[in-house]
Amino acid sequence: MHSELTQIIKDVLISLSHPVSDITLVQDDDISTVRFVVSYNDPSLLIGRNGEALRSLNYIIRKIAENKFPGQEVPNFVLDVNDYYAKKIDAIKIKAKIVADRAVSFKRNIELEPMSAYDRLIVHAYLNKFNGIKTESVGEGPERHVVVKCVETTNY
Repeated sequence: MHSELTQIIKDVLISLSHPVSDITLVQDDDISTVRFVVSYNDPSLLIGRNGEALRSLNYIIRKIAENKFPGQEVPNFVLDVNDYYAKKIDAIKIKAKIVADRAVSFKRNIELEPMSAYDRLIVHAYLNKFNGIKTESVGEGPERHVVVKCVETTNY
């Protein structure tokens, strides 16, 4: 399905007057996602303020893929422009690991700040592989956040 997703991304970018000749696929096994990476000299229009335009573009591409392949599970993917998401994902992983270490060290639950659904997904997926840690999203709307919980175990 990756070739079909690549074509959808190319078609959407062409329709936005941002043709792309090369899309690189990068598998991130830590969070079970594929990044479709494109590069531009001036990526600001596609990324937008605080990544808002890129987040919206990813939403549109996902909806197009879901409509094109009804009944099929569309893999977890993200369009990444100039490694914007790669840097963000790495920062979220580092922060999640630090918080997980603190939760285990202090044997208590630690709440992260409110974050987007995609950022929460990264935290859940990344910390899922660690023993002694459980994550849960709590709160509503813009206040929704992840709680990292220490569960008693001897193998962290």
